[in-house]
Amino acid sequence: MNKKLTYFIRSFMRISTIMVIWVCLGGSLTYAEPGHAQRLSDYKLNLSIGDESLHAVLTKISEQTRIPFAYDEGALDRVMVKSGNYRNEPLDKALHSILIGTGYQYEVMNRNVVISKKPIPKPQLPGKITGRVTDAETGEPLEGVTLLISPSGKSTLTDVSGHYQLEAMPGIYTLSVTYIGYESSRRSGIEVADGGTAVVDIALANTTSELDEVVVVVGYGEVQRKDLTGSVGQVNMDDIVKAPVTSFDEALAGRVAGVQVTSNDGQPGNLPNIVIRGGNSITQDNSPLYIVDGFPLEGNDNSAINQSDIASVDILKDASATAIYGARGANGVVIITTKKRQRGGAGSRI
Repeated sequence: MNKKLTYFIRSFMRISTIMVIWVCLGGSLTYAEPGHAQRLSDYKLNLSIGDESLHAVLTKISEQTRIPFAYDEGALDRVMVKSGNYRNEPLDKALHSILIGTGYQYEVMNRNVVISKKPIPKPQLPGKITGRVTDAETGEPLEGVTLLISPSGKSTLTDVSGHYQLEAMPGIYTLSVTYIGYESSRRSGIEVADGGTAVVDIALANTTSELDEVVVVVGYGEVQRKDLTGSVGQVNMDDIVKAPVTSFDEALAGRVAGVQVTSNDGQPGNLPNIVIRGGNSITQDNSPLYIVDGFPLEGNDNSAINQSDIASVDILKDASATAIYGARGANGVVIITTKKRQRGGAGSRI
């Protein structure tokens, strides 16, 4: 009796051991199924899609790849997909292409591909950039200042109290500020939050002091630009020196408003004709009067003046020239100031 019982117990233990091993192997095989062990990009889809619903397309994909999909069948039956042919296409890219325009998205969750509706993005609320523009020296508000934000391109002007306000959607902006008589200002990296307000106060520096530094030679004296009432043109000497010409008067062409420089025949050595604000005489010479360091230049041979010796050229274009120089200045006056003789330097060579 004891032998039979012992044999029975041993047989039962063997069977139990075999069952445990079988269960373990079965679980391992289930875990190793293709739909679970591999990534979506490892599957290649070969499928032609016509006028079908999203539910029908997903059913075909599941049958071909043995990947389980989770979704609302009733809802996807009413969703149509665009036609297309997929040949050896990675499954993740194919799903992304198929779902475009459907309002649905896919996500891998717990070894299943879940198809769900895309969340509706929350609409952004417009924000604003506001502040006050004042004089940097006095602190007084500035009215009529132009403010421009980029990249939106919106602009506005300050009110009587110097305040301004610009509406802007959430993002990063650059504010440009300009005002006549003041230095321009530029602020970058202004962040506007969703429905928020960015406060940017600006103090502009006055540039009117530069007018005191500009000196114009008029007649036999000098006058500051701010006190000048007549029409006087100035020439940038840096441009004159760089010009490939034989005399400075040829370089005046197109550099001063109202001054016309022409050549009769283009022969080498011929002097150009300079007319300021049109000719005053039909039969007589319309050339302007040239003044070099306060002395009239006789003969109008401007090629005798070395361009590198010229410090500045001022051109009187209105009746003030006649008032200063008499009838000789009726056609305008070209005032040439040469570099003064300095220690170790040279004066004008005429």
